[in-house]
Amino acid sequence: MKILSLFMAMVCFFFTGYGQYIDGDEMVGADEIPGLVKQLDKELPAEQKAAVLIKIGLGYLYKAGEAKADLDSTLYYARAARALGEQLGRVRFVNESLLLMGMVDLERRDMAGAKKMLAVLDDSSQLKLLLYISITYVNEMPVVREDHSLLDSGGHYAEAAVRLALKIKMRQKTALQRLEQVAIQYSTRHERGLAEKYYLLAEQYGKGGSYPSKARTLGNLSRIYSDEGNFYKALSYGINAEKALTKDSDVEDLSLINTTLASLYTTQEKYEQALVYGGRMLAEPDKYRYYVFIYAIANSYCNNLRKLHRTKEILPFLQKFKEACPLQEYYDHIFYHLALGNGYKDMGQYDRAEQHFLASIRYADSAHYTASVVYFNLGSLYQQMNEHTKALAAFKTAEKGLTNEVMQASNLSYIAQSAAALGDYRDAYGYLVKSKGISDSIYVVSKEKVLQELEVEYQTQKKEAALQGAMEQARVRKQVTIIIISLLAVIIGLLIWLFWSKLQSNKVITGKNVQLEQLVKDKSWLLKEMHHRVKNNLHTIMNLLEFQSAYLHDDALAAIKNSQSRIFSMSLIHQQLYQTDEDVKTIDMGVYIPELVSYLKECFGMDGHCVVVMDMDPALVLPVEEAVPLGLIINEGVTNSMKYAFKKGEQGEIHISLKATEASAYELLLADNGKGLDADFDVDTAGSLGFQLIKGLSEQLGAQLEIVNEGGVKIRVSGILVKGNEATRQ
Repeated sequence: MKILSLFMAMVCFFFTGYGQYIDGDEMVGADEIPGLVKQLDKELPAEQKAAVLIKIGLGYLYKAGEAKADLDSTLYYARAARALGEQLGRVRFVNESLLLMGMVDLERRDMAGAKKMLAVLDDSSQLKLLLYISITYVNEMPVVREDHSLLDSGGHYAEAAVRLALKIKMRQKTALQRLEQVAIQYSTRHERGLAEKYYLLAEQYGKGGSYPSKARTLGNLSRIYSDEGNFYKALSYGINAEKALTKDSDVEDLSLINTTLASLYTTQEKYEQALVYGGRMLAEPDKYRYYVFIYAIANSYCNNLRKLHRTKEILPFLQKFKEACPLQEYYDHIFYHLALGNGYKDMGQYDRAEQHFLASIRYADSAHYTASVVYFNLGSLYQQMNEHTKALAAFKTAEKGLTNEVMQASNLSYIAQSAAALGDYRDAYGYLVKSKGISDSIYVVSKEKVLQELEVEYQTQKKEAALQGAMEQARVRKQVTIIIISLLAVIIGLLIWLFWSKLQSNKVITGKNVQLEQLVKDKSWLLKEMHHRVKNNLHTIMNLLEFQSAYLHDDALAAIKNSQSRIFSMSLIHQQLYQTDEDVKTIDMGVYIPELVSYLKECFGMDGHCVVVMDMDPALVLPVEEAVPLGLIINEGVTNSMKYAFKKGEQGEIHISLKATEASAYELLLADNGKGLDADFDVDTAGSLGFQLIKGLSEQLGAQLEIVNEGGVKIRVSGILVKGNEATRQ
């Protein structure tokens, strides 16, 4: 997910058809100018001489840079061609000369001069100049984020070009691409309404033609909603775009839709689906290479493999892909080395990872391309290496160029961690507050937009229902009028009315049920989002405790570690709640307890020294109210056994049993084969915080607590009553 927003912006750039040249223009290189000038010394027919003059003018116009001497030369040859065209009475040469003069005005940013030329050009040349004016406003003039006047002007002239192309029945694809380019610029400025307007304008003007296709328009709309953070609507548009594809869809549309869906599924953490869409393009690199940064796709593909814990597949994949698709451009090298760097980082080969990240940065510098995403990954590497000074420098470099708000929040959080590790707690706190502010704003904006859309949909449905009601009343009045004519008509009309009334009632009921189901789904979604954020906040607390533990020893450090495991046991509850596809009020203990035990074994380094045997009713599901205290009891019991039951290096065994004793009651048993408790141990007088927690939580559950020494410690919590009989065995 780290490079997705940057990658989508680059792909958008390639989809626009941007360039200095318009379809149909004759390309003249600077190296051709001397030969063309020599032709003027020969005795040429007048028409051929006029054509050569215009070619020389184009050659000077298209020379690299905007040197005054080159533009003056363009004007000189354009005026000579115009004079010759007027002498010959050839309108074509006159118009091409005037077009050249208008393009010189654009190169000099004399927009007024270029616009004056529109009035004296014929339709064909006027169309080209309109397109040049539009592209100058959109891509080459400095645009202030808060000032849309230049972009508005670019859109105005692009729309004028489309209308003229339709009028004179000329190919208008380039003009439609200009409208899409205006939409992309608005999208990068988070102006969804204006971006949507220009995409729909392009579709409206392109109806009846092959461009833009319905799939392309839906794909573009999906992209702008994705940039805005409305992933629900973005995915809806993306899926519909894929459905709109046909066997005749061109590679440009396929590239847009595959890239958009791969990005969306990655953002939604559905990495398997993301691999499918990215893999389609990587399977045919020569087909897609012209339309996307193919190695950026490969890097995104590798990131998804990392998210799925399939890091071992990355190096073989990149080696095979490099053979099938050799590196060519700077951008290929940038993303190739970025992917390798992350792969080696995950495998713990930090030196090789650093080499590849630095290589990626060197290629980015050579391409004059901002390497913020690479610095972000490099900072993450240095942080893992505990080189916090280097990490802080890398993250601060990344901060200057990151535009995606999600990445900004993550980067600020990492800066805070590095600053804290270096002892600069004041700076760390400031960056943490900034990160939290951005994260909260993303959530609030997304939530408000979804609520607004639901309100609009509700009001629309309400108006439609009122209209249907009015139409029904009119139909009833008409039937009553017919009833008066004859008794037979009355009977027939009554039957018809009863039939339609019942039908409409069923429709209303069905509609209400659909609305209620949607509201339930929305409520469930919001509840999952809340649990997700609670889980993230608990993990943030764990990370802060981890940082703090670096500066504590002995009892204080142990207290921090104990607190971390307690917080983790609660965070697992919230993680299960937001990951479930169905009920968000119950916990599958068969999944929860093994995950908790696995974490504790890793935390206390017991993987090779302790065997945990679990015996539970299959698929036991408990309400949250019982699952949380039960999880904390298990955490305290297992933690106590791992820390104190076994001597250093001694093999140990811990048993965990959770079974039903009757219809709505359960019993928890925790036992180890360690050294046991002191002979005079009494849970009521024990000073241990852990045993006091177990006692208090058992009372909270309304259960009986028994702690005995039988070949080790046995903790039995019996008579756990499940409120409302909500426990289930699936």
